[in-house]
Amino acid sequence: MPTNKQMGNGNTGYQSQQTSNASNGFTPIQNAVLNHLKTATTMAGFSRTDICKQLRQFSENQVQ
Repeated sequence: MPTNKQMGNGNTGYQSQQTSNASNGFTPIQNAVLNHLKTATTMAGFSRTDICKQLRQFSENQVQ
């Protein structure tokens, strides 16, 4: 069974995703956004503003 160490439980820090971009081809920002979106508990997901508030290490332009 394959494992995916960067996924964790969805509540881990984003620093671990930043080191894993070589395995999936995404940039650190893309990984951070993707992993944050995976924590959504409703079909509505998150607004861009919500994502930017959560991923404060990136600017809004970077997230966009």
